[in-house]
Amino acid sequence: MIAAQNEDKTITVLEQSYRATRILIKNRAKSFYRAFSRLSEERFNAIAAVYAFCRYADDLVDDMFASRTAAQTEALLENLEKTVLSLYGGRVQDASRTADEALKTSMEEWLPALTDTVQRFSIPKDGFLAQIRGQYLDLHFQDIKTSDELIEYCRLVAGSVGLMLAPILADEKINPCDEDFLSACENLGIGMQITNILRDIGEDILTRNRIYLPQDMMITHNLTKDDILHMSKAAVQGNIAIPAQFTALWEELSRLGTGFYNDYVRYLMYFQSSCRLSVAAAALIYQAIEDEVRKNGYNCFSRRCSTSKLTKFKLILKATQLITELQSRKATAVSKER
Repeated sequence: MIAAQNEDKTITVLEQSYRATRILIKNRAKSFYRAFSRLSEERFNAIAAVYAFCRYADDLVDDMFASRTAAQTEALLENLEKTVLSLYGGRVQDASRTADEALKTSMEEWLPALTDTVQRFSIPKDGFLAQIRGQYLDLHFQDIKTSDELIEYCRLVAGSVGLMLAPILADEKINPCDEDFLSACENLGIGMQITNILRDIGEDILTRNRIYLPQDMMITHNLTKDDILHMSKAAVQGNIAIPAQFTALWEELSRLGTGFYNDYVRYLMYFQSSCRLSVAAAALIYQAIEDEVRKNGYNCFSRRCSTSKLTKFKLILKATQLITELQSRKATAVSKER
């Protein structure tokens, strides 16, 4: 009788945990929520749990907890890493070790769901640990010197999300640990993060005094951090004059990101059938943010550009057509083999 009561309690806690993660993703990641909310309940729950982990890790370093010292935040990231390792056979980490009550409550809300998700989908720990390493880089941010450094940063903070989601989205008939498939998922995350950087240049420098544009690219285009700061302040005041060298730099970085976006198309059929449209649409819609920046005269300083509802609808149709074409090619190939 006691065992049954404990089992019921465990189920209730798990259900409550998944419910909390679904609310979180709906409220704080509307585009992500729209992209994946039509999946099966099991898969969407798992995505919400992974998102909750990523949101928590990001918030540790974000401004909402700016009253903490860097050393205190480092300790929280270390605690989070120990928590992750405990999901893979290590000693169970007690969320009560987190001194901040808000953080403690947050972790207690999503940890049961994440634990269940990791076990249910056999998600490797590499993506979680990479995400935490990326947060360390943000905590002790230094100007990015080269495009290789930028790619490595994007791999940690966003490519890691692709690695975490891959086993959830993969078709049952393929090996979710297939290196090429994982690389495609990781690269898609890198491409999306480059889009984030291109969209938020003004916001990053004005609110966080950060610039993610590689210094070697800036030198090539005869730009400095002070130039970017001046453009951002002027744009906020309504004086929007985007010099040609900035446009050239922006487009060079966009081309770099495009190479990472292109990779996922070759592996789109590796995704579970109910996930393909979500993945393809999310990739097309996200990359289209860059077109909105172009339409806005490359003003990524005084506003955050986003795709319109009509554009999203058109891109969903485009994604549908892409999947239909890939399915037709696959059917033709199977027919020829016979």
